[in-house]
Amino acid sequence: MLLAFGLLGFIWSETGRVVLFVFLVTGAFDGFSQVAGQNFGHHQLAPQTSPAKTIEGSAGGLFGAVAIGMWLRPLAGLSFEVTLISSGLTCVAALFGDLLASKVKRLNGVKDFGTLIPGHGGILDRFDSFVMVGCGWWLATLVLRACAHLSLTFD
Repeated sequence: MLLAFGLLGFIWSETGRVVLFVFLVTGAFDGFSQVAGQNFGHHQLAPQTSPAKTIEGSAGGLFGAVAIGMWLRPLAGLSFEVTLISSGLTCVAALFGDLLASKVKRLNGVKDFGTLIPGHGGILDRFDSFVMVGCGWWLATLVLRACAHLSLTFD
């Protein structure tokens, strides 16, 4: 419930361009992680929670998503530095969201969230990462704005 609230806060507080940017970078991380993991993955990242996830896949996802983020930088109007940092943090949050969803499935004895897309963890697999990323982005923005306000107050 809290994650859904955070995602809604993110969607309502950011411009459509930023939301699209974050969604695309998150999707790029998911896609590049899967391709890199299938082609180069040898070392499991979290064998108890999600046995198919690999360190190599996550690294490939990080590299691909940051590259996509840099390419899409004009869409969100972010600086080079902010894009680099936010794209990297987006990947961390996306991975955490994906692992959290996998843990929830394991705890409930469910393999997939659905069967709409064959060979896929279900339609919610496309959004588990985005929910966590949106929530994290919103919280980070709140903290940064509060810090900026405090800095102006104390100066």
